[in-house]
Amino acid sequence: MKLSFHAMDIRELRKAFQQNEKAIAELFAVYRSRYTTKANVTMYRLMVIALEAELQNVLFKLSGSRLDRATGDVKAVTAKYQKIVNGAVASGFSGAGRD
Repeated sequence: MKLSFHAMDIRELRKAFQQNEKAIAELFAVYRSRYTTKANVTMYRLMVIALEAELQNVLFKLSGSRLDRATGDVKAVTAKYQKIVNGAVASGFSGAGRD
């Protein structure tokens, strides 16, 4: 399910958004190829789905007057998922946290 947000009504912003989505998907594919076990690939896919949902929420709430809030939301999401990855590394989840 994808949320509809106001930027998608503007052709240039929609095009930039689609290009960005494509670049992110390509990067995700590169990272996914690093995981060799079924369990690791599944965990990675779940994290990607969750991050995509978080990003949609930030973009949906974004407006020109709330840029600082959106920046804070992105930092909070990043910190939350970094904590999850750090916990996975500490518990021995192979492949997690590599760049």
